Amino acid sequence: MNKENIIDINLLKKFFNKTCSKSEQETVINWFVDSVYEQDLSIVLKKHWDEIDFDHAELDEATEKVLDKIHHQMNLEKLEEDQNESLLRKAFYYYSKIAAVLLIPVLLYAFYSNFQSSNGSSIVLPNQKIALAEINSPLGARTHFTLPDGSNGWLNSGSTLEFPVEFSGNERRVHLTGEAWFDVVKNPDIPFVVNASGVDVIALGTKFNVLAYKDSKFIDVTLESGKVIIKRKTGFSNNLIAELKPGDQVKISKKELEPLKEEEVVTKNFTSWKQGKLIIRNEKMSDVSKRLERWYNVKIDIRDKEIEDYVYRATFIDETLEEVLSYLKLTSPIDYRIKERKVIDDGALEKKEIEIFLNN
Repeated sequence: MNKENIIDINLLKKFFNKTCSKSEQETVINWFVDSVYEQDLSIVLKKHWDEIDFDHAELDEATEKVLDKIHHQMNLEKLEEDQNESLLRKAFYYYSKIAAVLLIPVLLYAFYSNFQSSNGSSIVLPNQKIALAEINSPLGARTHFTLPDGSNGWLNSGSTLEFPVEFSGNERRVHLTGEAWFDVVKNPDIPFVVNASGVDVIALGTKFNVLAYKDSKFIDVTLESGKVIIKRKTGFSNNLIAELKPGDQVKISKKELEPLKEEEVVTKNFTSWKQGKLIIRNEKMSDVSKRLERWYNVKIDIRDKEIEDYVYRATFIDETLEEVLSYLKLTSPIDYRIKERKVIDDGALEKKEIEIFLNN
């Protein structure tokens, strides 16, 4: 299908006249953000430039200058059209690239100025460069961090936290992959938002834990103190998933982004990892093995499927991997084998691998 037929000039006019519905706004934004529409959008804009009422968009002086330059470029192309067809093709190619880039901030600026006050959300314009920082906690390690607002916390093994070098706007947003514990500085006017696996965990001044590893089917949020609400974003709407009070934990399905279980828990069982304590409470071996892999930076291969359903309860502080495996062996009919590590191409040793099997 020709995308030019999809791009509706009447909808563009509605947008700049501030008469779009929210769903229509989302459609227009997508045209300008998705590079698939770049060339066809440029053609439509060129064809209908004079029909769009930019006067109602309330653009600032710098943006008006951008529009003037684009319009001037179009007039130049028109003048050259009869003189040199080849030059026109080059000019149009240049225009289509430049116009698509320049008009994205124009369009989003209009959206920002028209609708920010009505829905209370903030939009970062594409021409605003935000410097991001990233903290990685290697496998087998735990890493302390402090954020620009003074909030601090811990990253668990194999986790990554991304955040702006300076918080601005009406929220303090960070992105988490893995597991982290947060101690958030209170600011009632600017909520702290942890984005993880499709959900936003929103707090003001709070201590809480978020677990959202890539290889997990679930997101776990555990609240120590304060209050958090958890939302998922659908289009321009934020739908409430859960609201926690101290001592609560919610387990959320990554697939449906719906709560599977919400209950009161002993929070230290889920947050003591930051103090070097590995606490296991009624967890299946399938989950225990993943935690051990991250904790000790090893690979565990469970050879017999029925072992995955064995349930364990234990607390480990400073034990070696071999000591942990020995405990598991004592409390269930299993045995283990630590495979010999091989030297890989760069001269380093490959990751330690453990096989766990039934002890018949």
